[in-house]
Amino acid sequence: MKWWFVGGALVTTAAAVVAVGVVLGPSNNASGVATVQASSVPSAPPVPATDSFGWDPCGYLSPELYSDVAGTDPATGRPRVQINANSFGICEVHIALPGEPYQEILVSSVFHQTSAPAAIYDDHDRFDYTTHGEWTLAAQREPSHNTCNRAVFSDRSWAMISVSRFADRRPIEIGLCELVDRAATALLDVLRTRAMPRLSMPSESLGTLDTCALLSDVEVTGAVPLAGWAPPDDQHRAHTCLRKSPIATPRADLPSAFTLGVENDLVEVRTSLEQRPLRSNDRNTFRTVAGRDTAFRLSGMGTCEAVTEGRNRQPWPGHQVFDSRNQPPTTTIETITISVIFTQRTGQDACRAAQDLAALAWPRLP
Repeated sequence: MKWWFVGGALVTTAAAVVAVGVVLGPSNNASGVATVQASSVPSAPPVPATDSFGWDPCGYLSPELYSDVAGTDPATGRPRVQINANSFGICEVHIALPGEPYQEILVSSVFHQTSAPAAIYDDHDRFDYTTHGEWTLAAQREPSHNTCNRAVFSDRSWAMISVSRFADRRPIEIGLCELVDRAATALLDVLRTRAMPRLSMPSESLGTLDTCALLSDVEVTGAVPLAGWAPPDDQHRAHTCLRKSPIATPRADLPSAFTLGVENDLVEVRTSLEQRPLRSNDRNTFRTVAGRDTAFRLSGMGTCEAVTEGRNRQPWPGHQVFDSRNQPPTTTIETITISVIFTQRTGQDACRAAQDLAALAWPRLP
């Protein structure tokens, strides 16, 4: 797995998964699941101002940022700009251009609860840097014709803000980098005043879950040996937790073009949001794991995901804006996914490992 741009955003995620039928053998940990005893602590340490775990990923954005670019919603008179979260740390801004047929420009914000990688904080060939108190802005020097990126980072968290458009979109009079600069400036403004809105989540929400604490390092490496991997010195609570072997072992039976993103064994645990139940996708294969309905999705390249649902919530507790053409979803479903990639083994092997890890993790969910 590598850093790469998806929809204009530099993100880390498991390789794309194509759902096909899954045949699972017996799980090594299907019974006798270990439990975690909660420890009592006198008082919790203060949350650092740079800890983005509980932030509303859309809380700093407004349609008026793009009023001169978007069309006008005839029903409300406001700019036709939709702002919606698709994860606890990801926000999308859909800027509808004037005219018909419908065309849009996408601005996305992806928040990470870790320090930024060297590819962001120390690449002076690709980025210009300016300091804003505890935060630094990295501006991409040479954006492509249809994308532009900015990163905002501290020693504790970082965010990638990107804008993208398809080549066949109607021309606009403003540069794409100015669109992403507006979002980056708005974010820095609220960070400077420490006024970043936070999500109000009940204790049973997956949004309160630290995905890195859900499974121990020993449990993960027991199911997926990660050659050369060592736990980080400072692991922060996060909505996505990645453990990846630093040793690249691309598959010899695949052309190099097909090995991008699947060159390292890894385990990723992430929480997300869906608008449709898992059962509505007939390409998922289901199995009950630790009493929870679990969807399995695999590809033939040693990749498999185990997914289960959490709370169904409506309305979403964070900031969202929908125009008259796109009404808010009737429900928002929290999900948690365990992704496994084996570079030298099959997708079935990955599914068995994901099932074993799910058998440990699911009983610990809020």
